[in-house]
Amino acid sequence: MKLTDWWRTQNNFTYVRQKVRSFYLGVPIEQQLGIFSANSTHSFRLSDSFSAELSGFYNGPGFFGNARYDEFYAINLGLQKKFSEKWGTLKLSVNDILDSLEFNGGTDLPEQNIRTRNLFDFSNRTFTITYSRNFGNSELRSARNRETGSEEERRRVN
Repeated sequence: MKLTDWWRTQNNFTYVRQKVRSFYLGVPIEQQLGIFSANSTHSFRLSDSFSAELSGFYNGPGFFGNARYDEFYAINLGLQKKFSEKWGTLKLSVNDILDSLEFNGGTDLPEQNIRTRNLFDFSNRTFTITYSRNFGNSELRSARNRETGSEEERRRVN
């Protein structure tokens, strides 16, 4: 969605009703939960040569088998500076700014005497700097016209 000439956004929202049915020692177990998730990306063109992007997501509590896991979320930021075509592009990004991306939860089934608690930290705050530049003669590449032997042979047959 284009909000202004310099600001674009894309947003997704999802709601899922999750039901888990299982058995433990022959005893049926059923759990259900409504799960909400959101994803949002905002792109900003600050000048002809400078742009930024802010993105984030949120996943509400959900099941993984009989284990119920808490919500998790992350926010990311990227900056880009384009120099002249001859000098390339410099990018800086930070993923998981709040260092919040953790999978935290467990199983709580007191009737079956089952209780677990887990914490998985699959991601850390990450900083990335990237410089890219095209090398070579771009005019030569676009003007190049190659002919293969099979094309020449097809012309002789026809």
